[in-house]
Amino acid sequence: MVLSYYGIGEKSSLNLRKKTNLLLQQVRHRYKSKREDEKLKKTLIFSAIVMLLIGYQLISICIAQDYSKWGLPEGAIARLGKGNINEITFSPDGTKFAVSTTIGVWIYSAENGKELDLLKSNEIDIVSSVFTPDGKSLMSAAANGETHLWNVNTGEKLSRLTDGNDFVEKVALSGDSTKLVTNSMDDKFRVYDLENPETDPLVIDDTFQSVKYLEFSTDGEIIAATKIPHHSQYGKVVENVRMQVWNTKTKNQLLNIPGEDPYITAMILLADGNTIVTADVDNQIQFWNIAAESVSHTFKVSEVGTTLAYAPKSRILASCQEKISLWNISSNKEQATLIRTLKGHERTITASAFSPDENTLVTASEDGIIIAWDVKTGNQQFSVSGHICITQQLAFADTDDTLMSANSRAPWIGWDTDIHDWDLTKKKILSSDALEFIRTEAISPDCRTVIVEKENGDIDFLNIKSEKRQYSIKGFAKDKLNPNFTFSFNGKVIATNDMDGKIHVWKIPDLKQTSKPWKTLSLTEKQGWIRTLSADGNTLASVENRRIVRVWDVITGNSYLTFYDDMPTSSDSTKQITGLRFSPDGKTLVVSNEEEIHLWDTKTGEQIALCIPDRITWSMTFTFSPDSSILVSACRGTKLSLEVGELRTATGSSITEFVSENDGGTFQLWDARTGELLSTHTGHTNKINDLAFSNDGRTLATGGADGTILLWDWEKIASMR
Repeated sequence: MVLSYYGIGEKSSLNLRKKTNLLLQQVRHRYKSKREDEKLKKTLIFSAIVMLLIGYQLISICIAQDYSKWGLPEGAIARLGKGNINEITFSPDGTKFAVSTTIGVWIYSAENGKELDLLKSNEIDIVSSVFTPDGKSLMSAAANGETHLWNVNTGEKLSRLTDGNDFVEKVALSGDSTKLVTNSMDDKFRVYDLENPETDPLVIDDTFQSVKYLEFSTDGEIIAATKIPHHSQYGKVVENVRMQVWNTKTKNQLLNIPGEDPYITAMILLADGNTIVTADVDNQIQFWNIAAESVSHTFKVSEVGTTLAYAPKSRILASCQEKISLWNISSNKEQATLIRTLKGHERTITASAFSPDENTLVTASEDGIIIAWDVKTGNQQFSVSGHICITQQLAFADTDDTLMSANSRAPWIGWDTDIHDWDLTKKKILSSDALEFIRTEAISPDCRTVIVEKENGDIDFLNIKSEKRQYSIKGFAKDKLNPNFTFSFNGKVIATNDMDGKIHVWKIPDLKQTSKPWKTLSLTEKQGWIRTLSADGNTLASVENRRIVRVWDVITGNSYLTFYDDMPTSSDSTKQITGLRFSPDGKTLVVSNEEEIHLWDTKTGEQIALCIPDRITWSMTFTFSPDSSILVSACRGTKLSLEVGELRTATGSSITEFVSENDGGTFQLWDARTGELLSTHTGHTNKINDLAFSNDGRTLATGGADGTILLWDWEKIASMR
C-alpha cells in the first residue's frame, strides 16, 4: 500500500529499464552521428541510473515504514504492538508529537498520525518525554530515572544524562527539558540539573506517603505531588496528605493539603507556575492558587476526570474519561463554561495534550487508540492504533497465519481484557473482542473460550466472539471450585482443585452431556494447587504447600512420583515452587523455585538436569521446543535483597526485599537433556508472561507486560551461543 503511494516498486523499476532500452534504440536509429549517439547514450544511461537509484531509495524508504521491524533485538523477526501509552507531548512547531510508552518513544506526524520513528534505548519503560525548545532534540525519562537525549531528525541517541536505579518510583521532566525530578522508595525527591548532569541532585525530604501523581513546572522551580492515602493500622490513626507543593530552589514547602477524600484522580501544573488543576472522585475540577494556599474555584463535571490538559492562550481545559469535556475557563479562573463534549473512545482516556497552536487535542485511551481532535469543530482528524496493554496469553491459529493474544490493563486476566487476532502477514490487528464479563477467571489455550464463575457457583465456558455458553459445570457451591482451570496442551482436558483438597478432571467433550468429573484425585493437603497437565491430559502435576510436587496418573487416580518432600518447611522463600510444566512428549517435568530450575524424568523420578537462571525471581514461565529438546524459560521480574539499613524510609524502617520488573524481559534457552545454558535473549522491557510456538515450530512468540509481542526466528536463536 505504501509502495503504491510512492508510485514505484520492483515492477516499476523493471519497466523503467525496459523503457530506457527502447529509448536508446530509437535514439540510435534517429541519430547517425556516432559521436552524438555516444554522447546521448551516456546522458540517457546516467539519467536512467539516477532514476533507478531514486526508485530503489524510495523502495527502501517504503520498506522502512514497516514499524513492526524497527529496533528489533537480534533473532527477532517482528514486533506486534507498540507498547502501553504513558504520556503525549508535542514538538514546539506542532508538526509531530511524541508518545512515551513502555518500549520507547514513538514519534508521529501531527498531520496524519503516521509513524515517523521509534526511539528505543535500554530495556526500560519510558514514562515521560519533552522536546527541547528548538525542537531538534528530545529528552526521555525512564521509569527508573534514567534520561537520554535524542536527535529527533535522525533518531540517534546523543547522550545519557542520568543513570537509573531500581528504587525510583515516580519521575517527571520540566517543560523546558532542563530538569528531572524523581521520587524514590526512601521517601525523598531528587532534582537533577540535566544541563549539568555531573552535579549532585538536590534532595528534598518527603513525608512517608506514596506519591500517585508527580508534576514539574515548565521552568523546573515547582514540584507538585498528590499522595496515596494511608489507612489506620493497629488502631493507630495515620495522618494523610492529599497534595504537597515544593520550591526546588529554596526547598520550602509551598502547599500542604491534608486529608484523603476526595481522592485525586488527575493533576496538572499550569505554565504560570502558580496554579494547579486537579480532578477527583467526587467529579470535581478544582483550581488551586499556590501563593494563596487555597482553592480559587471548584466546578462539577459529569464524570471522574482521569486526565487533564490545558490550552493557556484559548483558556480551554480538557477533562477526559471515556468522553472529553472542553471547558472555557475565565481569565481569573473562577468560572467554567462547557464548550462541547467529544465522543469516540470506548475505554478510559489515559493521556492527553494540546498542540502548540491549541487547534488540536490528542488523546489516548486504555485500548491503545490515539485520536486527534479539531478543537474548534470537535471533529476527529485521524486515529492511530496498534498500542496494546499487558500481554497475558498467546495462541497460534492452526494455519500459523494468525496469532491470538489476550491483553489486559491489569496484571491478571479480568473484565478489562481484550482478545486480539493478529494478521501475521501484514503484522496488524484483524479484530478485537473485549471481555465484558465481571468474573472472568481464565481463557482457553486457543484464546477462544472464556471461563466465568456465576453467582450460584456454576462455571460457564463462553465463546468469546458470540458470548454464547458452550458448556457448564454445575453442582458445586459458590467458591467451592477454583475457577482458574488448567488445560492440557491440546485443550481437550481441564482440571482444577476444590476447597476440600480434591482435584477434579473433566474431558471437555463430556461437558456437553454431564458436569460429573471424569476423574477425582485426593490431595494430602488442602493448600494444594494445580499447575500443569500433560499434552494428552493423562498426567497431572500438583503442588502442595508450595514445596511438594506430586505427579499423578489421571486414569488410575494414583500419585506415583513425589519431588521435594524432604524440603524444610521453614520460611525460606527461595525454596518455594514458582513454576511447573510438562514437556510436549510428557517425559520431562520442569520445576522451578526462585533460584533454580530442575528437570525431572516423569517415569523414573530421577533428576535430569539443574539450571541456574540469570536472576532470582518470584515467578517463572516455561515452554519446550516442539521436539522437547530445548527448554525456554522466562523470569517474571527480579527479586532484589538489601542489607538492613541500606535503604531507609522516612519512618526509619529498612527495605530489605522487593521485586524489580525494570529488566525482566529476558528469556533463556537450555539443553533439556544436560541443563546447559544455550543462549540468553532480551527484547521486552518488562516481564514475559507467555511463550508460544507456531505449529510448524519455526516461530517462537513471547508476550510481555510491556504491551508487545515479539516473534523470533526459532532456527536462528536456537543456534546462537
